Amino acid sequence: MVAQTPDTVSKNIRDKLSVTAPGLSMEIGTVERKIVDACAEAISEATVSQYYNGSLLDIETKGGAELEQILGIFGFGRLQGRRATGVVRVSTSTPAAQDINIQKNTPFSVPRKGPNNTDLTFVTTQPGTILKGGYQIDIPVECTIVGTIGNVSPGSISTLTSVLGAVGVQNVTAMTGGVDPETDDELRARFRATFLRNIAGTEDFYRAMCLQNKNVSQVAIYGPTKKFHTQVVVNENTTNILVPSDVKYVWPDSEFIYKDFGLSTEKFFTKNTDYQFTYSTRPTFAPINRADLKNGEIVDVEFEYTSAASRNDPEKGLTNKVDIYVNGVDPVLVKEKTYLASTTFSSNQNHDLYYQKFLREGTNTPPSPTNRFTQLGSAPVVSFPDKIQIKNVVYEKGTHYFVVRAKNDPLAGSERERFGIEWLPTGPASFVDLEFQFTYNRVPELLNAQLKQSKQITTDVLVKQADYRYLDVHLSLEYNRGYAIQQVNNAVVNAIRSYVSGVGFGGWIEISDIIMVAHQVPGVDNVWLTKQAENSAKYGIADWRNTSRSQSFDLWEEDFKIGDSQIPVLLDVVFSRKANR
Repeated sequence: MVAQTPDTVSKNIRDKLSVTAPGLSMEIGTVERKIVDACAEAISEATVSQYYNGSLLDIETKGGAELEQILGIFGFGRLQGRRATGVVRVSTSTPAAQDINIQKNTPFSVPRKGPNNTDLTFVTTQPGTILKGGYQIDIPVECTIVGTIGNVSPGSISTLTSVLGAVGVQNVTAMTGGVDPETDDELRARFRATFLRNIAGTEDFYRAMCLQNKNVSQVAIYGPTKKFHTQVVVNENTTNILVPSDVKYVWPDSEFIYKDFGLSTEKFFTKNTDYQFTYSTRPTFAPINRADLKNGEIVDVEFEYTSAASRNDPEKGLTNKVDIYVNGVDPVLVKEKTYLASTTFSSNQNHDLYYQKFLREGTNTPPSPTNRFTQLGSAPVVSFPDKIQIKNVVYEKGTHYFVVRAKNDPLAGSERERFGIEWLPTGPASFVDLEFQFTYNRVPELLNAQLKQSKQITTDVLVKQADYRYLDVHLSLEYNRGYAIQQVNNAVVNAIRSYVSGVGFGGWIEISDIIMVAHQVPGVDNVWLTKQAENSAKYGIADWRNTSRSQSFDLWEEDFKIGDSQIPVLLDVVFSRKANR
């Protein structure tokens, strides 16, 4: 709607009257003209007021402070970004002669990785103590700077300044959760997705509830159905639709196949008349109508599926599960006291502790069926120490114990995940008292408690932390003259880290996007993904299951998809300098 002036409205009225009452005098000064002008004035004021109110609440045309002011009417504000969080391990080279106390807000840093080549600082979020005779403690930290710049890879935090008696510090996990301040487009999208749409039990409701947690910026929600969309090229034979491993069940009669959507040539095709479609975890498409489905033509294919990230199993009639994945990490240092029972893993496949149901963390190997097991009470675990002191005896991971977690566990990442200690025969005797200090992620626990208060009675809702894919990106660069190589490299790393942090659950890592963000960095003349022919050991994108790089997914030289329950994390960018042409 456009606001109209009194003169414009008056002219419109007079034009109408000249047709309906041609003899009526409309000269200035006449009674008739005064009446028309007075009415025009009132109509104009009304249109101006309506235009003002409409434009005031039109968020599509507003930005910056003006957008914030409008949304503030509804109690909705811009997210000012989030600080990256994680865990650092503070250690000594010899047993501590006395308790080493680490205060809250103790700083540690990443050398020369902050703005303008300064150190990037992280501070502890709670106090902790390396006990007398002990060697280490894992303690939660957060970055002092808001944004993706804090999402540094494992081993980056290395500078220790103020902890007397300690000799080293290192982050044992990647720092995650750092988010740049919300853009106008992101703010509008979040407002549209949550405001007046958060009815209990809906996806929007669950998302809005999770985003209220200060540590959460990305949410993925999976019920019994999720839509899959792709494009296929018609050929003479049956076409296998390339779907990711996320698809565990395709719903019958849920597909739509069409071409040229939105164009005058738009056409939707009919099953068994135009095409045949098979429903399986790897569905197929075969054309029947050759007049409209010619070889080489590209068509859109949509269907509904149940994600592998969901606990639902439609084939067994199980469709009441809602699985919510969040990227937030709120690491909390806890102490647990228990005793070492004589309970062992089992060789019986039907046993709850069947050894093949578990994996040693960081490996593909199961525990021994004769070893003892101690379950931890707080989950999901962020980090567990490499050394444990029990009655003045120090036990080491790999020599005396392993950290184990349930294999292919549908509860993985939740507060109900099974996580514990496998004790080797070299470990302590049974029935001794145990005390552990470790960190766990409190976010799933808090959100589960919150959602239980408002979920639908028949719905089983479970919040889980995201699974992670850890990436090493290998780039070949030509640099512009006059730029400091290391500063350019640091800027490229930050740019790619920001891109990777924004991909989110189930997204695609696209090589062209990585090249684009790197090329936009000042000082970069040319850039490409390092090829195998250039460096047979370091090329493409290395895709790891863990930060120790002991288990890999694959080595990519083309675009690839992240799983529905997964988020990518940048470990490192490895540069190969090339001569500038």
